[in-house]
Amino acid sequence: MISLEGDVIGETITSGDVALAVELVGQRTAPAIVLCQGLGMRIADWPEELIEELSEHFYVVMVENRDTGCSSRCSKPYTLFDMAVDIEGVTAHLGISSYALLGFSMGGMIAQIVAARCRQNVSAFIQVCSSAGEATPPFSQEAIKRFEITARGFTSEEETAEWLAEDIAFFAAPKDINPVEARRKAKEMVQAGHSAEAFARQYAAICGSGERSQLLRLIAAPALIIAGANDCCIPVESSRRAASLIPHSKFHCLENTGHTFEDTAKNLVLEWLVDAVSPTRQNATEES
Repeated sequence: MISLEGDVIGETITSGDVALAVELVGQRTAPAIVLCQGLGMRIADWPEELIEELSEHFYVVMVENRDTGCSSRCSKPYTLFDMAVDIEGVTAHLGISSYALLGFSMGGMIAQIVAARCRQNVSAFIQVCSSAGEATPPFSQEAIKRFEITARGFTSEEETAEWLAEDIAFFAAPKDINPVEARRKAKEMVQAGHSAEAFARQYAAICGSGERSQLLRLIAAPALIIAGANDCCIPVESSRRAASLIPHSKFHCLENTGHTFEDTAKNLVLEWLVDAVSPTRQNATEES
């Protein structure tokens, strides 16, 4: 669980036959924002400062994807569309009819589907280090190799933690990650129930969801597309294409940034979001 000074409310919400771990931070009366996580990512992996600062303006809804963290492990394959249904089910259960969406990496792909299908509900859309809905995910060859190794798994928890620590440093580059900190995070992931089989199912969901780029044209909300100039997982060109497909979008490429949620991305998101979902902006949108 993310450690914040304010109240963090944990819930378990059922979507079909899947139990989803959800954490809620901030005032229930504030505008809502739903965070969609990346491949193998837990709620605890969101930068704490991001959640803390978001909660000053928003009711923050964090959903742990199926097959991750405290959410259910699945016994059969699924797609990104099923994971989008999970997000839609959580917002319906919570009675949230209007919300912003923030998705990182795979979470951006899930958020794209939600934003396209729930146009009347989504007030703003942000994707960070994600794709343009290509049928074949635009992952780099090195990223694919690493995903496949992670999906195969290791014979011991120690080997798993060692590999995950190396992974954390690889995807964060060029940011210099302290090896001790990387190992600590990797051990936390293992202790929290990291599973090669679960990771493999999420990876298969990305690879097996088909062409979705035309869905991006249906996103009606104002959108912010952020790419890392040094992203070793998803190339900048994919984010640029996403911005060209989404009607009301702004594109930003952050220098010296890899496949990670840097402070520069956090500051950009916060500044843009507060303006995008302000009451004045919402009233103007409704009148038009």
